[in-house]
Amino acid sequence: ERQSSSILQEKALVKARKEAVTQKALETTGLKDFNKSFKETEELTNQINLGPEFSTLNYALDGELKQKLLLLGASENCGKTSLFAQLSTNIVDLNPNAMTVWLTIDDSKKEVFGRILCSDVAKRLFNTNRDLFDLLSINKVSAPHRFKDSVEYDALLQERDISCKKILSLASADRYVLLDAEDGTSLDYIEMLLKYYSEKYPDRHLFFFLDNAHLVTVAGFEESRMKYKHLSHQLKSCCVKYNCTIISTVEYRKLITGVKPTNSDLAESQSLAYDSNAIMHMYSDLHSRRNDSDLYHWSHDGINQYPILSLYFGKNKISSYKGNQWLKAWPDKAFFSEITEQESIDIIKFNM
Repeated sequence: ERQSSSILQEKALVKARKEAVTQKALETTGLKDFNKSFKETEELTNQINLGPEFSTLNYALDGELKQKLLLLGASENCGKTSLFAQLSTNIVDLNPNAMTVWLTIDDSKKEVFGRILCSDVAKRLFNTNRDLFDLLSINKVSAPHRFKDSVEYDALLQERDISCKKILSLASADRYVLLDAEDGTSLDYIEMLLKYYSEKYPDRHLFFFLDNAHLVTVAGFEESRMKYKHLSHQLKSCCVKYNCTIISTVEYRKLITGVKPTNSDLAESQSLAYDSNAIMHMYSDLHSRRNDSDLYHWSHDGINQYPILSLYFGKNKISSYKGNQWLKAWPDKAFFSEITEQESIDIIKFNM
């Protein structure tokens, strides 16, 4: 009996030692896996550079942007498409591993391409040739032949050619893809695009610009709250499934004059607010209040008033930033540049 008891004790001791060794191995392996995962995550969360014109936006979105759904709300003619033009080209210009696919349902490729070219020229001239920047316009870049008699024609044509070659080169490398409603408007088409480009370029960070979400067609759904609920869920699901970033414009319900919009003003806001990782609102006091507004700056010739835009977050799950940014806008050039709050206050005082 003693011998039997001793054998049982020895077996129990061996078993306990094995379990201890196994547990230690699991803990060590787990720690190694965690460290490996942490380092990989740390590498993935390198900040995406959105451009020197958007320093606060860079700070506000300083986090992991993959698998994220970002929404941009703004009233009509507030500059959403022009902002997309500037951001989308900045992303591919300043981030070698990034690519942009832009599906414009609101406008045609031809219309948007003119804005893209003008925005790219404006970014270059803003810092190098302010006199020529002042003479720049979307029309002069989109249809230069109509301005052959202007003194700036030759110089702007040269700048246009530089930007055109650059954008076409990016397009040939599939780093900048522009599509419109003639190519497709359905949710199925969007998912097909995301699947194709994410599988073709698995090492790239895919940014998908959608203008706008409320014009996407969804098979089996009429225009109803259920359609937008399904669309919202699917867009978010696509972000995760294809490891990409979707940035989409969204529509508002009818806004009250002079009142800055909030998340509740988004059409079908409940699902969009829930599924998105960030909601940005762009507000033009000049567009809303017109002659009663003091938030504007003058064109170089003192003829036209250009808006000072307020860009702010209704939701931000990417960073802790929830503040307001001020953008000086040149609508005829598809160009924006951030100014400080104090600069905006000084402009208001000057205009009063």
